[in-house]
Amino acid sequence: MKYNLDKYLLAALCLWLPAILSATHNRAGEITYKQIGPFSIEMTITTYTKASSVAADRDSLDVYWGDGSNEWVKRNNAITRFEPNDIKVNFYTALHTYPGAATFTISFIDPNRIGGILNVNYPNSIDIPFFLSTTFTLLDQQFQGYNNSAVLLQPPIDIGCVNKLFYS
Repeated sequence: MKYNLDKYLLAALCLWLPAILSATHNRAGEITYKQIGPFSIEMTITTYTKASSVAADRDSLDVYWGDGSNEWVKRNNAITRFEPNDIKVNFYTALHTYPGAATFTISFIDPNRIGGILNVNYPNSIDIPFFLSTTFTLLDQQFQGYNNSAVLLQPPIDIGCVNKLFYS
């Protein structure tokens, strides 16, 4: 009896495990920042993910600040925002103080890119990690003011169709 139960558990595990391992979700994203002090910034990573991919959902991201340090930044959506077409919007915001004025690159990497992207290693886009980065320079606030990133006014999610004109 125990042998049969073990066999069923092993079969269930073999069927369930590939679904977890192939969970994908990242569709698009951006990193924005505001210089809030001589050496301090407020950074926000916005990701657009597949809402139905619960197994790959991230409650925090490992952010590399560009000064040799990294930090796990928690998602700070009070209310989860859903867009049409199975898209979930996530916000991760943190403050960081640098040791001095210089140029830095903030980045993060996630192995869970959405599958089936035609212009990214098709048909294996799922094998290419999702990576975002932005480079900025801390400015002298007395003479140059503060440095802020550009802000996208529309979500970077587009639906393209073969043999159809694209209008944004």
